[in-house]
Amino acid sequence: MKDSLIFIPDISGFTEFTTSTEINHGSHIIADLFEVLVEKNSLDLSLVEIEGDALLFIKKDVVPSEKVIYDLASEMYKAFHEHLLTFDANRICSCGACVKAPTLTLKFFVHKSELVELKVGQLIKYHGTGMILIHRLMKNDVPSDDYILFSEAFDIEKLSNVILSKGCVDISFLGETEYFYTDLKILKEGLAAVSYTHLTLPTNREV
Repeated sequence: MKDSLIFIPDISGFTEFTTSTEINHGSHIIADLFEVLVEKNSLDLSLVEIEGDALLFIKKDVVPSEKVIYDLASEMYKAFHEHLLTFDANRICSCGACVKAPTLTLKFFVHKSELVELKVGQLIKYHGTGMILIHRLMKNDVPSDDYILFSEAFDIEKLSNVILSKGCVDISFLGETEYFYTDLKILKEGLAAVSYTHLTLPTNREV
């Protein structure tokens, strides 16, 4: 079997945002952000699941280069924050969800592994140690909420122009597993509100 790409954009601050804001507007904002990420999916990854605050993308039996994956994450990250800047610049609602939306940010988790498909009716689920590993890597000690994390399965030397830091987690069935990450905050510099045709602004009457 060939390796497949597992790619997970994960919204940072989601739990606090959803538990301390108006549910109607909070759900509306998160749905729009997910749409922005899906629209930037230039690698034709398959969206196989929404995992609360994260999107699970799979590229079955294909793994793009480290540089191509990093560039995809960068474009998604910038579009995500441009959308929030646009939303904040144009919002007419002062509810908790709308006010706190700009505090949300984004991180990415990337792994490659053999995967097994389980089909139940029209639903396809992916299984394998790789799926366990990437979700365990999401529980790490990275001192940031804005980053992309690659598992040790990747050749990080191919990202020669990216400053990477190393971390490690202890996974029961694998032992100590290394990962590499880089902060993405610098990508926010120079971003400004833009025009999104699908941007809709909730009003106080919708709360």
